[in-house]
Amino acid sequence: MEYAEFRRSLNKEVMPVYLFEGEEVYLFETGLKAITDLCVTSPEINAVTLQGDGLTPEALLPLVSALPFLSQKRIVAVRDYYPKSSVLSGALSPLMRGDFSDTVFVIMNQKSCDALKKIKTVRVVSCGRQDAATLSKWAIKRAESGGKKLSVTAANLLVTYTLSDMIKIANEVDKLICYVGDADEITEADIENAVTKDSEYKIYELTDSIGKKNYEKALKILNDMIYGGEQPQKLLSNVYFYMRRLFDVAISDKPDSDLSKIFGVKEFAIKKAREQVKMFKLKKLKKTVDALADYDYMAKSGGLDFGSALNLAIFNLTTD
Repeated sequence: MEYAEFRRSLNKEVMPVYLFEGEEVYLFETGLKAITDLCVTSPEINAVTLQGDGLTPEALLPLVSALPFLSQKRIVAVRDYYPKSSVLSGALSPLMRGDFSDTVFVIMNQKSCDALKKIKTVRVVSCGRQDAATLSKWAIKRAESGGKKLSVTAANLLVTYTLSDMIKIANEVDKLICYVGDADEITEADIENAVTKDSEYKIYELTDSIGKKNYEKALKILNDMIYGGEQPQKLLSNVYFYMRRLFDVAISDKPDSDLSKIFGVKEFAIKKAREQVKMFKLKKLKKTVDALADYDYMAKSGGLDFGSALNLAIFNLTTD
């Protein structure tokens, strides 16, 4: 089920096992909090969160079988837990059947786990990236809860700068509420002045300026990143992988959703890449990627310092 449906379902019933799955970690946390607020008194006593790596049934079962203390239920949450089918049908079968009615077991996984999803008692909640329109509305409501107005245009700009990351949007809205002080509204100018742009967005902005042949702006963005503490080695690597992604997107016929999983980035980033590749000729992209790979190799092997390699990379990008 989708996350919004999960929130509505809590009004009717609470399942024994939940699997929050997807890349939007913010939804994991708010989902876990919603269950905890509904079912648990004194979470410091009746709620525990574990890491799934190396977690054995012998360590888990005593926690889920324990009785709550002066509370309706206990919560046992596990991050990044990918048990095998044999474990679920064996030692953990009582938990998967829902035998421990006094405990809600919550699993929070960024990657898929087919073994868990095949079990009928496991309520799977999709926590994928939300679309830009949904995030803009959410940012506006969060600003309103802090007593500030936020226009759709300003909210869209905020979503763009944070690359649709809900944790970053939440943090930036909270920061902006304090930043504007007694003002009634958070403006686009406030966002331009106060919001920390996602590093991926900065690389997008750099290459976008180059694609539009606005080299003065591109150099300013590059200098701002360097003076802001970004190391030439990291910048060179980021520019190389970004241009490589542009080339791969240009030659691929796969849908954006598939490419986002392949590259491990948000779907929003793939959409932006599709817009950008139109500004570059395919041959130019291929030559640039090859040149960047050479500069990266020369720097790592000691043939060039990373500052010089980065300068050569930018020079290659700005020449036809």
